[in-house]
Amino acid sequence: MVSPITFLGPSQIAALSTANIQALSTADVAALSTTQIQALTTTQVAAFQASQMVFSVSQLQAFSDADISVLSTDDFEALKSNQVQALTSDQIQALTTDQLGAISTTSIQEFSKTQVGFLTTAQLSAFNTADARALTTTQLSGLTSAQISGLSSDNLSALNSAQVQSLSTVQLQGLTTSQLNALSTSDINEFSATQIGGLSASQVGGLSSDNLNALNSAQVVKLTSTQIQALTTDQLNSLTSSDVRELTTAQIGQLTTAQVSNLSTDVLSSLTTAQVASLTTAQVQQLSTDQLASLSTADTRALTTAQVGALTTSQVSGLTTSNLNALSNAQVAKLSSSQIQALTTDQLGSLTSSDVQELSSAQIGQLTTTQLSQLGTDQLNALSSSQVAGLTTAQVQSLTTTQVSVLGTAQLTSLSATQVKALSTDQLNALGTATVQKLTTAQVSQLTTAQVSGLSSDNLNALTSTQVSSLNSSQVQSLTTAQLNTLTTADVRELTTAQIGQLTTAQVSNLSSDNLNALTSAQVSKLTSSQVQSLTSSQLNSLTSADVQELTTAQIGQLTTAQVSNLSTDVVSSLTTAQVA
Repeated sequence: MVSPITFLGPSQIAALSTANIQALSTADVAALSTTQIQALTTTQVAAFQASQMVFSVSQLQAFSDADISVLSTDDFEALKSNQVQALTSDQIQALTTDQLGAISTTSIQEFSKTQVGFLTTAQLSAFNTADARALTTTQLSGLTSAQISGLSSDNLSALNSAQVQSLSTVQLQGLTTSQLNALSTSDINEFSATQIGGLSASQVGGLSSDNLNALNSAQVVKLTSTQIQALTTDQLNSLTSSDVRELTTAQIGQLTTAQVSNLSTDVLSSLTTAQVASLTTAQVQQLSTDQLASLSTADTRALTTAQVGALTTSQVSGLTTSNLNALSNAQVAKLSSSQIQALTTDQLGSLTSSDVQELSSAQIGQLTTTQLSQLGTDQLNALSSSQVAGLTTAQVQSLTTTQVSVLGTAQLTSLSATQVKALSTDQLNALGTATVQKLTTAQVSQLTTAQVSGLSSDNLNALTSTQVSSLNSSQVQSLTTAQLNTLTTADVRELTTAQIGQLTTAQVSNLSSDNLNALTSAQVSKLTSSQVQSLTSSQLNSLTSADVQELTTAQIGQLTTAQVSNLSTDVVSSLTTAQVA
């Protein structure tokens, strides 16, 4: 049977009272044409009751936006899924937050992806947590980034892992930092690596410490250089040791110098050796002495030679003794002259013999005289002959007598003529008799007359016959009377005949009787006429018969009348017939 209402025209429909509307049966409601529905006033529409919500798809779509907005929450609660899916974009946007709140979660799920995309941010913000959790991943994919940003923090945190993982990078970029931080650490941990990589720099820079630390290694490796550089000092320093180690070496290298300079010692000490080695030279130069001191010896040894070479002088002087000693041969070799000269007394004092040996001869030559004078005897004794050969004359002169006294044979003989000449008499005499004998004849021959005349009696007497024979005329003539007379008879006999002939008349006239008598016949035969004539009466009369007979007839003929007239009868009687003749 056809409902009588179908015979009413639009004007007649519009004339029905609210009581008449509420009296309509479901059959009457279902019989209304789209034209009749469009003739209804908003007052009439508002009069419909939940039990009358039997409208077809075409009927619902005939309602104006204003009509839809006046339906009661009970009316909306009564709508079936197919009715919800029939709502147009304009009708959806006309829904009040109260109406949306009245729709069941089951009905919410009936909205199509397209319909969800029509919701305003204000409407979305009206969703309760149950509504938010009821959205399917397909529905969520229909939301724009602007709509996502309209979700309340509570609704965002209500999303399950499947929903969170379904959000696109574009949608995530619509989230504010407040929304992101409203997510639980487990929510953050549910983001895919791609989603993490899609976050903006400002979003990453706004993450709470808890959420940043919640990122797993797969997520961390997806952080871009822009995101890494957006991290604040507080964020970086909130990282746990395991978090720090999740950063790739490439990401470590992308930190800004400002970020590196503000890293806590805890964070720095958490770096792996590979991460330490990945720091750029510019980053390394920003590390404070405290930060460098926080590095383990393994970390210090992991520094590349380029990184070590980039250290400033203040950084080098601030290295702990442990870290300085941890440097490898290759690292030590990269220390520049300014870095070497920046080493403190304590640092130098901490170097072991093997550490000292790692320094090149060029680096040893760059030590200041003050630094060199602070080296202990063990350290100095550890220097190789090539390192000793690299010392400048100023450095040689700065060595203490104690330091000089511990030089070994190889070290001593490696000294050049210039270096030997730089030694003071105190340094030479500190060598000791055994060490003096290690000097090469070339080194002895290069001694200055001041050095020779300053040699102690013990060291002069310690010279070997080979060393003595290497003395040149100037050196021989520089010997003082005291030095000559401290020579033993054996030492005197070590003088070559040429050296005897180079003695000055003053030296000859002051020879002790013992040393004069110690001269061999070969040495006596080389005395010049002026040397013979410089002999005093005491010297001549101290000669033994054998000594007198060693004088050549030419030398006897060179004696002055005064010398002859003062000869003792013993000397005269010792003369041979050839000498008398």
